[in-house]
Amino acid sequence: MVIDIQLHHFGDASEVAYGVVSYVRYVNVEGQVHTSLLCSKSRLAPLKAMTIPRLELSAAALAVQ
Repeated sequence: MVIDIQLHHFGDASEVAYGVVSYVRYVNVEGQVHTSLLCSKSRLAPLKAMTIPRLELSAAALAVQ
């Protein structure tokens, strides 16, 4: 039986691309922790130059979607 479920999203960006990975983490009644990869997405950075903070924001927006 699962007593706690959490979703974790990690995003990162560089000058050429940005991406997101999502994991599910759950704890059972015995206290054992299990994690599983749910999905991942990546995008190429636009041809128009963007700052790294702006690309990081794009990765965060992708995680929310």
